[in-house]
Amino acid sequence: MSDPVELVLADGVAHLTLNRPDAANTIDLALARRFRQHMMALERERPAAVVIAARGRAFCGGGDVREMSEAPDLPAYLDLLAGTFHNGLLRLASLDALIIAAIDGAAAGGGLGLALNADVRIASTRARFLTAYEAVGLTPDSGVSYLLPRIVGLGLATEMSALSRTVDSVTAARCGLVAEIVESDPFARAVELASSAARQSQAHMSATRRLLRGDTDGQYLAALDAERTTLARGAASTSAVSLIRGFAHRQKEKQS
Repeated sequence: MSDPVELVLADGVAHLTLNRPDAANTIDLALARRFRQHMMALERERPAAVVIAARGRAFCGGGDVREMSEAPDLPAYLDLLAGTFHNGLLRLASLDALIIAAIDGAAAGGGLGLALNADVRIASTRARFLTAYEAVGLTPDSGVSYLLPRIVGLGLATEMSALSRTVDSVTAARCGLVAEIVESDPFARAVELASSAARQSQAHMSATRRLLRGDTDGQYLAALDAERTTLARGAASTSAVSLIRGFAHRQKEKQS
C-alpha cells in the first residue's frame, strides 16, 4: 500500500508530497494521520525549509467526500478528521522553517487550507483556488476561515465562499495569494527557494509567522477549534448529509 503522504529529508529541506493522485490527493483519515505523524517527525528533525507538493493533476481536492459519505456517524467522523489534520497544521505552524507550497492544479477546501498554511505559495498556470465547502453544505476548516481573509481580504474571501468563486493563478498573484506563477511544474522553483533558505538560520520563522498572522495569544488554535466544532455541528444537518451523498454518487458515476 502506497504512503498517502511521502516525506524525504535532504540538506536541511523537508520534501512533503501528497500521494493520492487517483483521488485528487483528497484528505481521508489515513492521509490526515500520516500528515500529523510526519509533522511530529519534523519537530524532531528541525529542517530549515519545508516544500509541500503533490503528485498528479491536483494539489489537493479537500476532504475525501466518498469516505465522508460512507461514515456511519458523519459528525463524529468529521470531528476526528478535522481534529487530526488540524493538529498536524498546528505542528507545521510551530516549525522554525520556511514553508513553501508548490501548487499545480486545484487547491480546494482543506487543500486550500494546506496551501494557506505555507509562508510562500508558488503556482503553475494551471493552479486554481476554491473554498468548495459550500458545495457539500459544510463550513471551512484547515484554517481557511482564519487565514484566507487575512491574505486576500474579507471581500474576496467571502465572495469565494458565498458565490463559489474559483480564483485562477493570475488573480491569485494579483491578490497576494501566490508569490509567483511558473509555466509548468512549480516544484523546481519551490525547491530553489527552499535550498536558499536552508543555507541560513530560520530560528525566527515560528515567531515571525505568529506575529504576521496576528496569532499572539493562541488565536489560530482557537480558530481551528471553532472550525472543527462548527464543521461537526453542520454535518448533523440533513441537507449536508444529502449534499455529501449526492456529490459522492456523482463522483462514482464519473469514474465508472
